[in-house]
Amino acid sequence: MKALNRLQPLGVVLLLGILFASLNVIVNRAATARWDATENNVYTLTDGTLSIIKKAGESGRPVTIRFYMSDPEDVQLPKQYVDYSKRVKDLLEEYSKASTESIVVQTFTPVPNSEAQDAAELDGISSAIRAWTCPRAPIWTTTITTSAPASPTTSDSR
Repeated sequence: MKALNRLQPLGVVLLLGILFASLNVIVNRAATARWDATENNVYTLTDGTLSIIKKAGESGRPVTIRFYMSDPEDVQLPKQYVDYSKRVKDLLEEYSKASTESIVVQTFTPVPNSEAQDAAELDGISSAIRAWTCPRAPIWTTTITTSAPASPTTSDSR
């Protein structure tokens, strides 16, 4: 009986830990509300942008945005380029979230001899050598390409 009384506090602590972990998982999955605390609502999509996203969804043709960004650690990019790339990536993710699947964002980090490099070249994007950063490393500009399925054409029945 005494052994049972000694284990009871441990059981309560274990139960509270499981309850806390479960509640944390539920809140993280359900919490989609975000707010923009910047002075000029820099991270809030404008009504015009939301209208365009809505029209893209109503068109029935999903838009794919391919975002190519260099890995800042691989090519030693200056901080302003890294910050800019992150901001563009965050904005594209906001477009995707607001579109409810009518806008698909694909992010690529091209490195030499990779599928991401092949995809970039197929999209008409090539690397450049910049002596002021890392003489032998290719620098990929932060680049965005888009595509959408072609509009259905009417057949000419004669």
